[in-house]
Amino acid sequence: MTTYVAAATYVVMLSTLTGRLHHLRELANLSARELDRLSRLRQGHTALIEKRASDNLETSTAQALAGVLGVSLDWLIAGDGKMPSARIVRAAVEAARAEHAKREAAKALAASQNDAAKAAG
Repeated sequence: MTTYVAAATYVVMLSTLTGRLHHLRELANLSARELDRLSRLRQGHTALIEKRASDNLETSTAQALAGVLGVSLDWLIAGDGKMPSARIVRAAVEAARAEHAKREAAKALAASQNDAAKAAG
């Protein structure tokens, strides 16, 4: 009976956008805060989406989240299609982390070059 209840809870959880989002974060061992950062959303946005338990989401927000998590927009929004594997989700998140690190390094380099130019001029 316990297995049935757990399976039923799992199905219910994946039947909503907020449930799918939370499930994907768990697969990737990803906090809501880090997902915000990687998706270029304001801090607290993912937590607000999950807390609201609403399936209404701006397209640009859904696209950003789906991109970082390596899932189709259709699956994230409506649950249509095949559920992504944990391997695919984790690989997408690792790629997003690498891309974020590159952006941060480029910003740091630009800032240091700007400081050097100010000091020289």
